[in-house]
Amino acid sequence: MLSYHSKKTNVFAAGTLQRVSESRVDEQYIQSKLHDPATRFIPVWKNKNLVTAVDPIQSVYLSYDQATPLLTDSAPLIFLGILEGVTYFAFALPDDSPVATLFPAEQHFKDLRDIGVLLTQDEGSLYAYARALVHWHRTHQYCGRCGSKTLSIEGGHVLQCINPNCVLRHFPRTDAAIILLITYREHCLLVRQSIWPEGMYATVAGFLEPGESLENAVAREVMEETGLVLENIQYHSSQPWPFPASIMIGFTAQSTSMDYKLDQVEIEKAVWVTREELAEKLQNGTIKLPPPLSIASRLIDEWYKGGEVS
Repeated sequence: MLSYHSKKTNVFAAGTLQRVSESRVDEQYIQSKLHDPATRFIPVWKNKNLVTAVDPIQSVYLSYDQATPLLTDSAPLIFLGILEGVTYFAFALPDDSPVATLFPAEQHFKDLRDIGVLLTQDEGSLYAYARALVHWHRTHQYCGRCGSKTLSIEGGHVLQCINPNCVLRHFPRTDAAIILLITYREHCLLVRQSIWPEGMYATVAGFLEPGESLENAVAREVMEETGLVLENIQYHSSQPWPFPASIMIGFTAQSTSMDYKLDQVEIEKAVWVTREELAEKLQNGTIKLPPPLSIASRLIDEWYKGGEVS
């Protein structure tokens, strides 16, 4: 039996954080929350998040007194919102920070790819949010129109050009990507890219292009990568994917045939499998599937279990 994330919500997608976006423009409110003893701070180092190294792994938050010595002018605080009555901010640590001496031995910075499924839905969602905004800050320090420096305002959710002749306001980026499970009668299509670990197969995915609907992106990506024609394209679910700044939008679709023609640049191999064939290939190790962190694992798992993908 396959072992996958079986909840009806995807990893990172079900947090209950209240973003209270209307408060971002209230500097007095932001300052009051900064100095609230109950407020907690999330450090991000090299796109990694701080967790306990003991079992079970848990997220680690800092108090204001703990966070203050770590703050730098080049990495402003980012207001995230309120979760169960507690306010959260995020901030970046410089890459050259001696984290091994700054934090207790039982705390380590880990990649969310490795720990995402071990956190609660709220912890995972909050950490994904913090990671994504910190990445945006680090990659948008200069105005894309005039090249001047940008200044963090509105709780870190706007970066404004400091050039008085420009003052362009920049907002956080989220790149839309489609991902889908393709079936033909009793078969499911699995594909692999050459850069993936040996034996790893997953579902077709690709980025939305300007001037394109999501449904058109699904049909285009599949045609470009496999030559297959689709019908009955249906939305499934979505998942924030902070690696570094995407939203994965999941679909299911049916192919009109099994005759694929691969784009060897994007797809190295593809295989149609029935449920029984997939079980056999997993058993003998000729196929490995995506980790439970990803929406791809849920799409495959729900199909494998024989019911409607929901």
